[in-house]
Amino acid sequence: MKAYTWLRRLAAGALAVLLVLSAVSCGNGGDTEADTRPDAETEAESGEPSAYSAIEKTKYNREFAIATRSGVQRDVKVEKITGEVLDDAVYERNIVVSEDFGVTFTYEVKDTNDEVNRLLLTQAGTSLDEYDLYIGQKQAYNTCVLGGYLYNLAEMDTLKLDQKYWDQAFNAAMNVEDKAFVATGDISPFSMRISTCMTFNKKMLDDRRIAYPYALVDSGDWTMDALLAMTTDVTNKDLGEDSAVYGFTCWTMETSYSLFYGMGGRFVALNAEKLPEIVYKNEDVINRYEKIYKLIVEQDAFYATHIDDYEQVYENFIEGRAMFCDLTPAKIAGAFGEMEDYGIVPPPKYDKIQSQYLSFVPGSVPLTMVSKSEGDPEFVGAIMDAMAAYNYDNVTPKMYESVVKLKAARDPDSPRMLDYILRNRVFDLGFLADLEITNLIKDNLGKSNPAIASKLSASARRQAENDLRTVLRKLQLERK
Repeated sequence: MKAYTWLRRLAAGALAVLLVLSAVSCGNGGDTEADTRPDAETEAESGEPSAYSAIEKTKYNREFAIATRSGVQRDVKVEKITGEVLDDAVYERNIVVSEDFGVTFTYEVKDTNDEVNRLLLTQAGTSLDEYDLYIGQKQAYNTCVLGGYLYNLAEMDTLKLDQKYWDQAFNAAMNVEDKAFVATGDISPFSMRISTCMTFNKKMLDDRRIAYPYALVDSGDWTMDALLAMTTDVTNKDLGEDSAVYGFTCWTMETSYSLFYGMGGRFVALNAEKLPEIVYKNEDVINRYEKIYKLIVEQDAFYATHIDDYEQVYENFIEGRAMFCDLTPAKIAGAFGEMEDYGIVPPPKYDKIQSQYLSFVPGSVPLTMVSKSEGDPEFVGAIMDAMAAYNYDNVTPKMYESVVKLKAARDPDSPRMLDYILRNRVFDLGFLADLEITNLIKDNLGKSNPAIASKLSASARRQAENDLRTVLRKLQLERK
């Protein structure tokens, strides 16, 4: 898969930080792609227009209302300079777009995704035109997309979903035929931080005289077998519950997907006609499950199976009681504070033959949506496109800096590792639509089930096909 063009901007931002922080070299090696690395020239230096400057500006002189959840409101709602780099960049974006397009941004911030969805359903169901843009998450797919409450973004002439500031990997996995009901990309700085990765405890590796896995990542040899070798015989629960040590610490709602998709697993993909199909092969799923089972069950990892127990996963690592931790950059920024003695790597590949490191995108990724009752979709599309394009030029690079700048000073490998993590993000329509088959790994790990062959029977396949047909029917599509 071709790397995202807009990752070039992220990497360029990281390079600028590193130059300031004592001119540390990021390095370059392994299975890399040239256009994800910092360019010698910026777009301005090469004579190319910036993404935002290339957009036609129209004065609308009206309000642009956004409904979002409190956890991601800083993607859109920053109403004053705070001194925080990313917040200030979003604030400046709002000022520039407001002036260039003659709009006044207003916001409705709810505590939960369900509340945001209810606002949208009310608007769509009563033909109101109260909010122009909604920001939801995974729950919105079944509720809003399959419920038929959303406007088809592909029909907005002013919204350029094929541009570099919209996530093309998401579009390739989610835009069925000519229908695009949700989108993500540079419009949401938070989105890129919702990409699975792993952190490792440097001291624990040092004590065991194990080399940090950076070189393995660069050479393409960072695989599940390599992770299994490092974490063998690490877990020790004899020290008591509060002092137990683990080879791996993780959470049920992310890790099973992170490892499976990171190893190249896939349940649903779009075919040549851009229609979703069940694509898994039983043997491939079984082989990947066996490695995941060994890591989590046989090696006795800390595996939080309750949805609310995720904090203990990170506490184990922060307290120095876990060698590896599965998480996202967003959680690193939120939970790790000033912790220093750790490194970051992408999820491991299945084997050396797998060509790319793959980072799964969990259901907490922000999704932009527009109600089907929107009275002026061309206006909404123009403002969405402007927000995303401006972010591509000016905000996303600062997001990258906010993730890596502190780490870069004490660990020059981290920005390079983050590039691997962000380069190939994986989306699965079946996961967002919550097809039962996509929960197979999670559900069986939770039961410590050593074998899943029986779960992949012909009847299970038929059920998955039926579930997908239901999705197609709700999207008002028929399989060709």
